Amino acid sequence: MPNLLILCTLIISTAASPFLIPNPKTVEVVTNYTNYRLPENIIPTRYEINLLVPQNALEGGNPNFSGEVSITFNLIAASDTILIHSLVDFTIEGVTLEGFNTITAETTVTSTPYYATAITFDNATEMAAITFNATLPIITHTHYILSIRFNGDLETAGMHGFYRSEYNVDNNLKEYLVSTQFEPTHARRAFPCFDEPQYKAVFVLTIVHPTVFTAVSNTLGSSIIGSIGISTTTFAETPVMSTYTLGFAVSKFTCTEQIVGAVVPIQYRVCSREAFAQKRSVGLNYSVQIMSALDIWTDVPYSSMGIGKIDQFATLDGGAMENWGLVTYRENLLLYDALHTSNALKQKILSTIAHEFSHMWFGNLITTQWWDTIFLNEGFATYFEYFILNPMIELASYEMDKQFIIDVQKTALEADGLLTSNSLTSEAWTPNQIKKKFSPISYNKGGCILRMVENVVHSTNFQLSVQQYISSSFSSTTPNLLWATFKLTSEPNLFFTFTEFIDAWTNSAGYPVIHATVNGSDIVLNQKRFLYSGTDNSSTQWYVPIVYKDPNAMTTSTVWLLPNNNVTIENGSAANSWVVLNQGASGYFRVNYDTVLRERIISTLQTNYSVVSDIDKAQIIDDALNLARAGHIKYSEAFKMLNYLVNETSYYPWKAAISGFNFLATRVGEESEVGRSLNTKILELIENVSNGISTINWTEVDHVTGIKLGMIWTAACRAGQTTCITESTRLFKNFKINGTSINPNIRKAVYCNALRHSTIASDWQFLWNRLQTFDDPHESLYIRDSLGCTKDRNRLMFLLDQSITNPSVIRIQDILPLWNSIYTSSQVGLQVALEHFTTNHANIIQYYPGASSILSGIASVLSSSGEIQQLETFLGQQQNGTIVSEAASAALTSAKENLEWQQSIEGDLRTAFGLPQINNIEPVNGSSSTYAKMFLLILASLFVIYH
Repeated sequence: MPNLLILCTLIISTAASPFLIPNPKTVEVVTNYTNYRLPENIIPTRYEINLLVPQNALEGGNPNFSGEVSITFNLIAASDTILIHSLVDFTIEGVTLEGFNTITAETTVTSTPYYATAITFDNATEMAAITFNATLPIITHTHYILSIRFNGDLETAGMHGFYRSEYNVDNNLKEYLVSTQFEPTHARRAFPCFDEPQYKAVFVLTIVHPTVFTAVSNTLGSSIIGSIGISTTTFAETPVMSTYTLGFAVSKFTCTEQIVGAVVPIQYRVCSREAFAQKRSVGLNYSVQIMSALDIWTDVPYSSMGIGKIDQFATLDGGAMENWGLVTYRENLLLYDALHTSNALKQKILSTIAHEFSHMWFGNLITTQWWDTIFLNEGFATYFEYFILNPMIELASYEMDKQFIIDVQKTALEADGLLTSNSLTSEAWTPNQIKKKFSPISYNKGGCILRMVENVVHSTNFQLSVQQYISSSFSSTTPNLLWATFKLTSEPNLFFTFTEFIDAWTNSAGYPVIHATVNGSDIVLNQKRFLYSGTDNSSTQWYVPIVYKDPNAMTTSTVWLLPNNNVTIENGSAANSWVVLNQGASGYFRVNYDTVLRERIISTLQTNYSVVSDIDKAQIIDDALNLARAGHIKYSEAFKMLNYLVNETSYYPWKAAISGFNFLATRVGEESEVGRSLNTKILELIENVSNGISTINWTEVDHVTGIKLGMIWTAACRAGQTTCITESTRLFKNFKINGTSINPNIRKAVYCNALRHSTIASDWQFLWNRLQTFDDPHESLYIRDSLGCTKDRNRLMFLLDQSITNPSVIRIQDILPLWNSIYTSSQVGLQVALEHFTTNHANIIQYYPGASSILSGIASVLSSSGEIQQLETFLGQQQNGTIVSEAASAALTSAKENLEWQQSIEGDLRTAFGLPQINNIEPVNGSSSTYAKMFLLILASLFVIYH
């Protein structure tokens, strides 16, 4: 190994100019910069990066690497200091600065030789200030080339920057690979750079690595094999792009490829562990179709971008990342096996590919100027995740346009209903603030606002405007540049400007609830911000497009509710007719009907529910349950809306209802008197739609029905349906003893409920052993999410111990979902999780960076004063100002608020379920709030992982 290291270092160093190494004593670490943005005096245009990944690092040894980066830049303002993003952990071995004449293409000899006199690192801003011996002047036709040689360490405890992963092969031997995750602020962890999205440049990358490994990056590469088992792989120059879209990996993976296009061929590849080669075909085949659909929709073919290929790399860690030409995915987001992949997970594979591929245009080709408007990237990607798949004939049964409403819009409305919610354009400066922008607001709300804009301007105009927007190829963008393209197509049809319409939707937090009130034969509409709790001190009002249809109308109509005004739908209440506002959930808001209108809808659902569309029924249910949660109506009124479900078989209304049931069950506690009555109500409603699932012929089930049946099975078993539990036990026993396959659409529910009701120790051990020995990414998900369903305390304690000690079985990104599966599965699981965290918090925090999210999640489901007292006792034992004390304090506040909310609605729920009232409910100190605060924190952490 030493010979390899010496030779590879020589290869890099002899290819560069001589280095002037600064005095080590001048390399300092300070934290005195308050501006987290780079000054605009330097514009990088080209990076030449040489990296050495030694064999020792790829065999599990010291995770070190070394490199050299040469950055060509234009100087806009004279200075003797260059500020550049770089980690203090880097060892800087040398710095040089040269001039380059753009006319002669030669190195310029300046009158003053420049050399670095000091390098000062700032830990907070993650910047290095390189000070030179003299001021760098602006010279006509001259660029500068800054070269930095450095050593660094691969990340081994996280999934960002340049990180190392491991996996088991035959006989439990370990293999290693290295890959990257640079978005949003982690390219600086791999090499010093100007790590802001607006600084776009071309990149030329060379990686030196052992020959038995293969290197991949954004562009096509060519390798030269050395004489002692090393290779040098050089990649073609990239298009102009941001640092965060650079990506590379070194592994022993193999690839399946397909060449598409006669004039400009594009190489499509799916790369993974060789053992999973047979799982690549679905992802590969749909990739070609999705890219073709995006080519047509955008009118900018991918082949015109200068990449020449699109690799999809199935890594074991992380989520999915849109590196230009090298998209990385976690294995379960790319690889498909008909025996083990449920309909929902297959859909997730296709939608993730669509999401990441759309970033080739929205994010890579045209890039948000700064992270505070990341919705320009992620909102479009979320939109296309559904709507580029929807027109594909082969996927017609997926109904992606409907699923957008129940998946994306529903989640956005929940996250955006908090008083603490931020706007799409809220400021973000620090790396931590930037990380928080990757949330349901940027993704889901961003996609919803784009869909609402499309509904306002109509689909053809929407597409033409977006095509004009992306014509600014290879540049950075702002919201104003996007909205400007809609002015010509929309304003002739509006009686206000497009800017007036869009301003509050993007620059203000939240959304309105529309109150609909009968006034004679008319309906009067007004608006107010929807909040689960708290008071909004702002005066925000929105321009709201309200689409409606009454049963006597053949077509829909639209009225505009303007800020600080009411609007009247004339004759909207004539002849005692019912009306659905916001038809098709076309707008981003909720509707609160007065008692008269609500009773008419209830009557219609009870007598002729099929005349209301599935999406409108889903919206009515979702609005009713969330209005009750926020105190706008009583739960007893909301449940009247749900009584018709006894006859409903459509997926979408049931998805909305089950989501609301799950929230209530978590808050009131499934083992409380109210919780048991809730389950009784669920069983009453779900009996018809759940009948016969275990004996169904799955070959005759369409895509959405398959997803629905898995959801219904889970809900029925959770509510205690005897048939569901008995059948789960039977199916699991047949699988365990005879190997009889369980359909993947219900497999997780079968595993979970078999363990929840099992008294046989070998049942749990069977799945635990299978998790370690059976290698399939989706089967692993089913098992991991099911092991926590047991009520055996010892098994649960063992599982939580494994989550922080056994990364080869419980990977770091699985820790939070695993804990969540335990503390939401049963009262026993909640007690064990709380006990384990309070006892082992030091080890958990040391091992897992997201430990505070675990505690927040536990607090979100505490439903008794005794549990809160445990948390309060734990907080009292912690030293003030520590990570633990801050997390515990926030969790305790949330738990008290949640309990207060629970107690405030218990009487209403008792009325809804016919239970006697109790007047001696013990009050809890704290302001009125809900579980929703923790919902956004946990969901945001998952968005960081998976996007």
